[in-house]
Amino acid sequence: MITPYFSSVLDAIPYAVFVKDHQHRWVYGNTAFKKLIGCDDIIGKDDRHIFDEDQVEVFWREDAAVLAGEESLNEEQIGDNQFALTKKVPFTFEDGSPGLLGIVMDFIHIDKSDGEMAASLPHFGGMQPQMTALQKRLEEALSDKASALKVAQTDAATGLRNRRGLEVDLEKRVKDAEKAGKSFGFALVDLDYFKRINDRFGHSVGDSVLKTVGKRLASLPGIRSVGRIGGDEFAVITEDLDELGDAFADRFERFRQIVFRPTTSGDREIKLSGSAGICIYPKDATTPSELLSRADLALFAGKRGGRAASQMFDENTLGAYRRRLQIEEKLPQALEQALITPVFQPIVSSGTRQPIGVEVLSRWHDKDLGHVRPDEFVAAATDMGLVGNLDRLVFKKAAKIAKPWIESGEIGFVSFNASPMDVVTPGYATDFLREIAASGLPPSAICLEILESSLVEDVSSARRNLNRLREEGVQIALDDYGTGYSNLRALLDMPLDKLKIDKSLVSGIEEEDKVLDLVISLVQLGRALDLTMVAEGVETASQGAFIEGAGCPEMQGYYFAAPLSGQDMTAWLKDAASETSADSVSQLAS
Repeated sequence: MITPYFSSVLDAIPYAVFVKDHQHRWVYGNTAFKKLIGCDDIIGKDDRHIFDEDQVEVFWREDAAVLAGEESLNEEQIGDNQFALTKKVPFTFEDGSPGLLGIVMDFIHIDKSDGEMAASLPHFGGMQPQMTALQKRLEEALSDKASALKVAQTDAATGLRNRRGLEVDLEKRVKDAEKAGKSFGFALVDLDYFKRINDRFGHSVGDSVLKTVGKRLASLPGIRSVGRIGGDEFAVITEDLDELGDAFADRFERFRQIVFRPTTSGDREIKLSGSAGICIYPKDATTPSELLSRADLALFAGKRGGRAASQMFDENTLGAYRRRLQIEEKLPQALEQALITPVFQPIVSSGTRQPIGVEVLSRWHDKDLGHVRPDEFVAAATDMGLVGNLDRLVFKKAAKIAKPWIESGEIGFVSFNASPMDVVTPGYATDFLREIAASGLPPSAICLEILESSLVEDVSSARRNLNRLREEGVQIALDDYGTGYSNLRALLDMPLDKLKIDKSLVSGIEEEDKVLDLVISLVQLGRALDLTMVAEGVETASQGAFIEGAGCPEMQGYYFAAPLSGQDMTAWLKDAASETSADSVSQLAS
């Protein structure tokens, strides 16, 4: 790895230089490094051969960050009253495996005796400086190191603590809380879809957003330390807590909403969304590494539940995390082998109760995982960048099954769900129209259902794609209206044909008069905007009667049929057609 010539060059310099592999073993050390640690035979050995267990733990924690791709500059204790300022950078070996290159930038030995402090510094010129000059040099060196350490532990983009600085703060916080017998909160906070902000507005605006979020976090009451520990991830350490569990979770959720309110860049408003994973010392974890791990699990659970929320850690999170890992492991193969299948739920006319269309949903049953819920595998596909593959697979299979129903006139349209990521992706409309053409279905037989979150993420990109689709005859439906943002402005700005009332409202119309009044108002709003209203989640005859009485022209739900396989849907449509024929004959006979 190191040629003899280059080794001789490194041996000639006064700075200690070393190289480690990913197992923390030294594969090279120059003469100055071997002299510094007092050992010539280092190749193939690791820090445990020289240093005590506590110091090895510190070294390896720092090494792990470097092996993961980060640079570090840390003050390290390498012996009794001996300190080294060490720069470490990632290094890749010829076989592609990771390693690190370390350079000891400075070294100080502090000798305390008889209450006086003396110091000696390595001096490679062979001259011993006067004691007063040496003491001055020590003071300067310590001051320089303090400045260097501050820089090394500060995030350049936001001015907050970086990952190393935050870890230092967290270690101290744990020790203080343990000594005082107190509790404190720790949270990981993540910007949702931050890449889209960078892609749309540019990295300078993205950096500005990071500064804004960091500043808002740091200004919250009861916060001791805030750090940016990754690209769009922040960590928060609180002061002592008087409230635990749900009370603290509720308070942090209010904080999250304050932090992720919209911001501006010039004359543009940028909508922000973020998730938080929360844990409490010592209830959930008692060490810094456990706090980081538990908060990360809670953050994962929050994102799995739909993002834009705060999630407390609990033991169920561990099981969900393990299941998510299994899903992520199996999902690519499931997509490749087309194991995810479409199912169909009929949409009926409120007046005749006859089918007018179907909504396509998806199902996945795995021999090891059992039934995998759509929210589980859709969330995994989104995070893995596979949601486009999932949507294409389901569309292709569903369109082939539904084509005979369209051609026979049994239904008039097939409704597909689009992911928020797709709707705001440039060129999505062109790609989707190409898929429609390949299916043999006319664009007018396709309805695309979008979520309100699609419109919040990037209004202009969504509008461009939806306009293009609508120009070709594709119908656009806004799904789950009445939950989430319920953005009235979007109804005016977006090219929409349908508005689907969320099932949570439909389920409440028999229980609360206010809910029924709200549904009636939504139907009237849709009529005023020339939008066709569809009620989701109709499960009882009385709900269907209420919906029909409210003037909503279309509905769907388990009262009519659960989501059915293609074969079962074909049979259901034939039965529905037979009932219509029988009713017609009965009317003629009368």
